[in-house]
Amino acid sequence: MSNLSLQITLNGSGEQKTFPLHSRASEYFQGRNWHEFVSLGINNIDNIHLEQFTNTDCGMLWEIISGNYVEGQTTCDEINWKEEDDVAGCHLTWQILIDGKPASYAEVDQSLNCDYWLKISSSNQEDKNFIPLHKEGGELDISDAIYQAADIDSQNGTEEDGTHYGQVLEAIEPILNRTTDYVKITIDGINYEFSLSRCAE
Repeated sequence: MSNLSLQITLNGSGEQKTFPLHSRASEYFQGRNWHEFVSLGINNIDNIHLEQFTNTDCGMLWEIISGNYVEGQTTCDEINWKEEDDVAGCHLTWQILIDGKPASYAEVDQSLNCDYWLKISSSNQEDKNFIPLHKEGGELDISDAIYQAADIDSQNGTEEDGTHYGQVLEAIEPILNRTTDYVKITIDGINYEFSLSRCAE
């Protein structure tokens, strides 16, 4: 699983710190229509830590960084500005990372806006199954295709008692909330393997 993060280096001291990022739903207006895409986000508490680390209290640092990413299509830059009154200003270099390594705009965009599929194999069937997943902010959703995710065998009672689907949903939850790429589990005697697959849109 690709982990997105923001690396900040203070130009004066060289001190460096990394802040976790997540994906968030965004939209833009073009040609009289709204278009959706997934962009970078930062949690409120991490944004506060970012401001503390950079000694900014204006609340605009993340807006500048995310704005440069969305509008400038860049994943690194320098910020040098001086605030009025008692604020010392902000002089830093920022870099977006994927799995701890500097990433290009194309790599970050691919990570955020690719199509996601749930790959399923089970001991109940020979062929592998691929189900498209929907992006809901930072999480994935299996939506209407849940009934394709479970192999129901009327002989073992899973169809009648209704618990099999619930167990399958619980098993794939770590994949849908983007904490893992792979789950292997046995449910009602059926051996399942679930994995996240990605491709370009």
